[in-house]
Amino acid sequence: ARAGINPIARDVVFMAGDRVRDDATVAPFSMGRNLLTVYSKKHIASPPELRATKMSHNRKTLKEAETLFKAGGACLWLAPSGGRDRRDPASGKVIPAAFDPDAIEMMRLTARRAAANGGRPTHFYPMAMATYRLLPPPEAVGGALGEKRVVTYG
Repeated sequence: ARAGINPIARDVVFMAGDRVRDDATVAPFSMGRNLLTVYSKKHIASPPELRATKMSHNRKTLKEAETLFKAGGACLWLAPSGGRDRRDPASGKVIPAAFDPDAIEMMRLTARRAAANGGRPTHFYPMAMATYRLLPPPEAVGGALGEKRVVTYG
């Protein structure tokens, strides 16, 4: 291990949407990380001819997560369609987006399957990110790649 690098920071596996890999604005922040990606429900059928390929990719990603859960000792940072801080259009306040219960349930079932096959127990801890001021998300959810981002300092 390199001096000064905390093992958790070095070894954490991030699981996020395909945009962290494909969006030119955010991809540089994901490079060189232990990264698993999934296609969200919002993007899986667009374009329709890639739906089967995207679903296959998601199955492989969940299998990899199951392998990590079964081995135990891994820190998997999951962004289950929520937790990202966004500006609420009604109030103007920046608040964490609600977590997608279906995504959380899928991970719980994946962890249970790993444990049933001789794996270690899995523990889940909810967390939210406060990154709006550093690199705010696009105003609209689910738009095209390369949306305009306005970064403010201060």
